[in-house]
Amino acid sequence: MASGIVLVERSATLCHLVQRTLAASGAQADAVIGQYGEAAAHVDMHAISAMVLGAPQRTNPEFEALLAFLKNGRGSSVPVLLMANEKTPQINNWLADRRHAQALAWSNFGRIPAALKLLLPASVEPETLTAAVAAVPSAPAAPIPIAASALNVLFIDDSQSVRFAYKQMLNKQGFAVDVGGSIAEGFAKAQSGTFDLMIVDYYLPDGTGDQLVLKLKANPRTKNIPIAMITGTYKDIIIRNCLDAGAVECMFKNEVMDLSMARIRALARSIEVQKHIETERLRLDSILASVGDGVYGVDSHGIIQFINPAALDLLGFPHEANIVGKSAAAALHPAFEDGTPIPPQA
Repeated sequence: MASGIVLVERSATLCHLVQRTLAASGAQADAVIGQYGEAAAHVDMHAISAMVLGAPQRTNPEFEALLAFLKNGRGSSVPVLLMANEKTPQINNWLADRRHAQALAWSNFGRIPAALKLLLPASVEPETLTAAVAAVPSAPAAPIPIAASALNVLFIDDSQSVRFAYKQMLNKQGFAVDVGGSIAEGFAKAQSGTFDLMIVDYYLPDGTGDQLVLKLKANPRTKNIPIAMITGTYKDIIIRNCLDAGAVECMFKNEVMDLSMARIRALARSIEVQKHIETERLRLDSILASVGDGVYGVDSHGIIQFINPAALDLLGFPHEANIVGKSAAAALHPAFEDGTPIPPQA
């Protein structure tokens, strides 16, 4: 059974970082493994297309065993992207003897999709990997400007004339537009493409638009795509069904095109601002993961919400799970140097 991309990383924070980076290119990790020992067993049981492997800050027997398995065992043919804060002699020696392998610094995490594509041997068919990763450019994409022209729109309507009119209007505004005429076609295109916004008619030949919204929101690949509904009938029940299903906007065909376009531009600005914020968050996450200083954060109750690899190393915790979710006062700062308990509020 093919498994696509496998992510092997002990840190939940770094796993989240990789998954968000893949998602930004329209891809995903089909399996996420938090223990090095489990990775070899997974490769033995599945046909792996590619592996993203996070190296620990300090090597350990489990990681060394996995490297040996990926060098000499059944995993020797798996393309491996090795993520590390720095290239150690161990990593350099392993890379020198290993085909279809590359090391990438965590600070360059944005290049993960492009690096995965370069690692794929010619014998690997693109469909065995998540389709969107096989389609990413070999060089990292330029930063996305905050402008409507950056958005890819999928427009679903049963009327060919309506599809043509809206596609023409959106193209003139700088949007890249694809169209569909049914729930089945809209869902299939949403799965195979990368869209920033969907506009869906309410009445479709194989159901209603809110049914398509529910289907898209239940799917991990499409659940975060903003969806606007468009209908020729103004009824409270229709608007309520659409919004309850997860749509973010309702538009009406009987309103002038300029008003519909103004609504779409407003959605585009909101989407681009969110994409910009997400890009900045990814950058900050990378910095947090790669700095040498130990950093952790707490909520208003003093409960640890995140901790970076350097802090885990300094404090002697092997995994985030050993400390995240616990009280910082109780776990890290229980007393002054003379043994006097520190009040939690301090």
